[in-house]
Parts: sequence; C-alpha cells; structure tokens
Amino acid sequence: MQKKLNRSRKIILVLHGPNLNLLGTREPGIYGRETLAQIDARLQAAGRRAGIDVRCFQSNVEGALIERVQASRN
Repeated sequence: MQKKLNRSRKIILVLHGPNLNLLGTREPGIYGRETLAQIDARLQAAGRRAGIDVRCFQSNVEGALIERVQASRN
C-alpha cells in the first residue's frame, strides 16, 4: 500500500489598501473598469493552478491591514 504525502498547501495573503474597493467605478478612464472582486478572482484562479491558496483582504483602515498580517501568523 502506497502512502500519500501530507503536503501543506502554501498560502499567499494579498492585502489591498485604501480606496481599492472603488476599482471599476472610480475614474475608470484612469484606473480601468476591472473591479477588485475580478482582480481577486484572477489571483485566486492563478493560485489554484499553482497549488497555492490565495487569500485577499481589503481595508480602508491601516490598522485593519496590520491586524490581518498579524493574525495570519497562526
């Protein structure tokens, strides 16, 4: 009987800062029409193809971003 190796899946945390939640609607002539949700979906799809779990988080509050980084250490 062959044993399967238990390999942990790598995780990448993508942090999006202030105002990126407005992508696709705020000045689309400058920033484009792609929304943050669409960008996150592309990143996650690329991660799946590479065997990596991509987790995305956006906040307009710097403290929330720092807390998310610290929470990801576990």
